[in-house]
Amino acid sequence: MRTLAVLSSALLLLTGCSYSNSTNSQASPPISRLETDPPGAALFLVERNLSLRTPADLNYDIDEDEEIEVSKPGFETWRGTLGEVTRVSNNTRKLVLRPIR
Repeated sequence: MRTLAVLSSALLLLTGCSYSNSTNSQASPPISRLETDPPGAALFLVERNLSLRTPADLNYDIDEDEEIEVSKPGFETWRGTLGEVTRVSNNTRKLVLRPIR
């Protein structure tokens, strides 16, 4: 049985095929939380037409290129993608809002 597994793996490599599992993946971890400083900002997921309040737990399949808009009275509105927001831990991004002057 072991010989069959080794031969199968060798055949896959020789034909240019490969196997990858999620534990060895180099892809970015999913973004599951967005925080703002100060908290309590309105978060709008543009493509989903969905509004949340920060800190927001994102229980959705969200990509780094997802467009967002973050606003709070007295602060500049921020527009961009989740990938542009600073990563503060494995699955959390944090955006510091700038006061309007």
